[in-house]
Amino acid sequence: MEAPSAPPAIDIDPQGTLLPGRVHQVDFGASLCTFLWSAAALVVSIGLQFAQPTLRPFFVNDANHWYLHTDETVPYYIVLLAGFVLLLPIIAFYDFLVFVQRESMVVALNHVLGYVSAFGWNALTTQYIKLWAGSLRPDFGSRCFGNGKLPPLTYSAGVVRNNFECTTDNQQLLNGGRMSFVSGHTSTAMVFAVYFAVFFCRRAQMLPESRLRWFKMNLMYFSSFLALILAILVGVSRIVDNRHFPADVVGGAMVGTGFALGLFFLFEGHVRFTPIRKHQPLWTNGLRQEPPV
Repeated sequence: MEAPSAPPAIDIDPQGTLLPGRVHQVDFGASLCTFLWSAAALVVSIGLQFAQPTLRPFFVNDANHWYLHTDETVPYYIVLLAGFVLLLPIIAFYDFLVFVQRESMVVALNHVLGYVSAFGWNALTTQYIKLWAGSLRPDFGSRCFGNGKLPPLTYSAGVVRNNFECTTDNQQLLNGGRMSFVSGHTSTAMVFAVYFAVFFCRRAQMLPESRLRWFKMNLMYFSSFLALILAILVGVSRIVDNRHFPADVVGGAMVGTGFALGLFFLFEGHVRFTPIRKHQPLWTNGLRQEPPV
């Protein structure tokens, strides 16, 4: 008897490519609880804006703190606008449009909460470190005595122990000059960019097989890379503007990256997908074998 011929291959990949499946479970309660704690952390960080930083002495002869006080190349509100007006809607609408089903809104909202939560914890940690460290900015001398006042040409034993010994009366400007470590611009830019980059890279791996899959994947990878490069440039601008030392920028990048990765994988774990694996039917002695689960 002639053995039955194998049926035409199903339109699937023999390697078992993981494709986006339906949402199996969403632990939205855990996401919401984490978000509420993060919102509380954000409120506390806003309150810390009015706190007094640690008063560390300024040695007048220290030329490291006599850089000119200049305008910011990238104001902080630009970083916030880029994070909340540009990147956050992309994250929300991507999941909503891809997982078009009953749970799609919940899935999209899950990473919106994760994104904002990462920002909240990053803001609190950054502000607390700034106040506790009380590190002087590179332009503190110019803030204290005014631009154009060069450091002494000869050794000076002068030490500025508090803001009242400065010739400038702007206490907000002087307190801001005592919060160099870590860079808040850099930590915020990195928490936005890293969260967005990891999200897009994970979703790129879940794209279904199609003729344009390679193009879509590389476009998403490039978008992630571009976001990271722009965040790094924000940090570089803080050094160019005489607002931070390189160590401040590196520290801010580490804080932002840490919270972005931690909160992303925490919230990603709150959603369970039922994966769809493409396979070729297996045949042994004319008998069809079910594909491995």
